[in-house]
Amino acid sequence: MVERREPEIKGFVDHWGWIYVVYQLAEFYRTSEDYIYELNIFELYNKLSFMKDKGAYDIEQAQKQMEENRL
Repeated sequence: MVERREPEIKGFVDHWGWIYVVYQLAEFYRTSEDYIYELNIFELYNKLSFMKDKGAYDIEQAQKQMEENRL
């Protein structure tokens, strides 16, 4: 029996923390990491909140589309 291991995503995020968050924001907004570091805290949290909510929305829409395609 082969044991299936899940990737250690939590360990990665715990290890890299804000560096990973800044990287994700820069990728999402197609900008430089320097720009992200220069944001004030309110702008940073607003952009981060939008990115997270957009991801959840996209997943929900993809699931609905898959269900519709099954019918």
